[in-house]
Amino acid sequence: VKMGFGLHVGWAIEGAIGSCHKVDPSYLSPHVNMAARLEAATKQVRACFGFCDIRQFTDTTEILEEEVIFFVNNIAEIVHSQVVQTLGAPNKNIGDAFLCVWKQTEMELLEPDKAQYGVMILLSEQFHANLRSTECLLSCRKIDRITVKGSSQPTVLYTYDIGSSQATLQGSYQEYKDKFECAVDLYIAGKWPRAMMLLEQCLLMWPTDHPAKVLHQYMMEHVAKPRNWPGYRELSEK
Repeated sequence: VKMGFGLHVGWAIEGAIGSCHKVDPSYLSPHVNMAARLEAATKQVRACFGFCDIRQFTDTTEILEEEVIFFVNNIAEIVHSQVVQTLGAPNKNIGDAFLCVWKQTEMELLEPDKAQYGVMILLSEQFHANLRSTECLLSCRKIDRITVKGSSQPTVLYTYDIGSSQATLQGSYQEYKDKFECAVDLYIAGKWPRAMMLLEQCLLMWPTDHPAKVLHQYMMEHVAKPRNWPGYRELSEK
């Protein structure tokens, strides 16, 4: 069994979300949105799914407070009814979004997989700041700085490197972590040529490290640093 975790910390409102077609006990807040999107980035999925996102959900939550449950459920009734009428199935209600699936007898892949981080655990900057275990902190590695859909606040991403995942690592983990995080800092600062050079050295030490591959591929695809680089990128996949 393979599992993925997105870890974040913050407040949330608890309630039942959905319609007569599909109901899920859930939590609503921008922090739930962040955790859900981090969890999704821990894996790659080959499938066709439909997401319906509620626009300006953060502002709506702050204004409606507890009443946001009724607001979301009214939208769920509309979305789920349309999905059922077109022979689809409501799959999951994820705070500010509804996941819907249309089953196919034979799946056709229309475009190649988009790069994901390929790690079991992703931690937000806020969650990492609340860790108190020295042992845990030693195994946490900074891997990117991103924004998620529905939020304009950048957050630094960390992963927790499980010992068994380091089977192909040549050299000490601490040496690798220091070199990799230096590359990440250069990437954030917009010094991409130096960042790519360090990442290439990292991949010689740990050829199967997915975060190094993802970051290096992202910079390769953009050839040069985007104009007005803000020091982060949008994590558009959910």
